[in-house]
Amino acid sequence: MILYTSDFEIFTSVDMKQWEHASYMNLKDFHECPDFFELPVDGNFQNKKWVVIDARGSYYIGNFDGTNFKPESGPLVSDYNGRNKIFYATQIFNNSPQKDPRRIQIACMRDRPYKIPWQKFCNQMTFPCELTLRTTSEGIRLFREPVREISLLYLKSRKFSSEKVSPATNFNFSEYFLLDINAILKPNNATNISFVIRGVSVDYDVIKQEISCEGVVAPLKIKGNGTVDLRILADRLSLEIFGNGGEVSLSVYVNFSSQEKLSYITANGAA
Repeated sequence: MILYTSDFEIFTSVDMKQWEHASYMNLKDFHECPDFFELPVDGNFQNKKWVVIDARGSYYIGNFDGTNFKPESGPLVSDYNGRNKIFYATQIFNNSPQKDPRRIQIACMRDRPYKIPWQKFCNQMTFPCELTLRTTSEGIRLFREPVREISLLYLKSRKFSSEKVSPATNFNFSEYFLLDINAILKPNNATNISFVIRGVSVDYDVIKQEISCEGVVAPLKIKGNGTVDLRILADRLSLEIFGNGGEVSLSVYVNFSSQEKLSYITANGAA
């Protein structure tokens, strides 16, 4: 068992009643709501690493011998969510009755800044996301991707191929309130590409290679083939944004315009 006191501590038990202190983790700037689990690297179950996550989604990757955790990298960021730290108290679900091997994470999106008359709930949970460890150019990193079961919620889907976008040709793609957008972007000569969803803009800065929304900014590199993968889940009061297969994620509260119904893509330059 992992427990947060003034530090993350590991306790062991053979009967779940009597517990013995095993070790301290001694992790810097790490606070409460711990999760501690093992994942295969790149899907290889012969090569596994342990991950420890705190409430804000910060994480370390390392090895665990049953008593001591030895970090190899971290702290790292699993979700970019701005100064308010709205992504909080993450929890992992696994060992499902169907013997599904996935590690599924849900976090609390706390401290909603908007007061909307019709809104009857306070704060919300994130979409469930599958966690995986993958090798990147910067080392092993934790990826977050929405679970496949979200597709069960679809009422209608549309597919577009090889669409050209420029300042003169905004590409309108939806009049729907709730959206799951999957896009492969090829910037070409564009310096900025924007998804404007009911008045709220998700911007990709091609020069800086950054994705941003409502003041929340995260690095998102162009892949070797010259493209960027982007997925955006638009809920009633939030946008959850995933880049390059979950390598980067952002959780953002938004105040959609009640007057704006259209969603569209635009670019500063040809894309």
